[in-house]
Amino acid sequence: MRYSDKNRVFEILPKRKGWIGVVDRDEWTEDVIAEKLKEYDNLWVLPRFCIDNYLIIPEELWSAFPPKQRDKVAGGQATLTSRITSDLDRWVAHGVLWSVANPLWEGLRSLGFKDDLLNPEIALNEQKIKETLANWHNFLEPDQIWEKFQKKHNTVSQLDIENKLRRWVHGKKFYEGVVNHVLNDLLGQKVTSERKISIFRHSPV
Repeated sequence: MRYSDKNRVFEILPKRKGWIGVVDRDEWTEDVIAEKLKEYDNLWVLPRFCIDNYLIIPEELWSAFPPKQRDKVAGGQATLTSRITSDLDRWVAHGVLWSVANPLWEGLRSLGFKDDLLNPEIALNEQKIKETLANWHNFLEPDQIWEKFQKKHNTVSQLDIENKLRRWVHGKKFYEGVVNHVLNDLLGQKVTSERKISIFRHSPV
């Protein structure tokens, strides 16, 4: 059975000890993953950003193509790699920004966003309202967030192409925005869902 919401998976796992819950890694750090694995002994976290990251690495895609499809690609695997990675820097930056920005929502919620401010008990309490707003403002301090993004982006930029594609590119968006178009151009038009299934079916385990 497949659920797309992580929280739904976490609700089910304690009730179904015989099940294995598989979730995307997304922006989770190693510390967060270790905490989740300790909490749920029947949880498995994908080693890649998400399931679609198994569909975007040129070498793995090439190995999944039957000979007839490979023959359609002038220049072979080198052409496939060049086409898929031509705009990779922008997609890596997007993935890093995703990993920095996405946790901000959980952080804000831990600071009472937005219910604390909408509590009728403080509606006339100017000091409490300003303190709450100040806490949110400090948490979203732009320079700190920008510095964190730059530091992480500089580190990730030093990785090789395969590791960038495995962990630091949003696989679902990258497949839809880049890989699917490249494959349609090189191999001919095909329904996205059918092509995904075909790639998974022929990919090495």
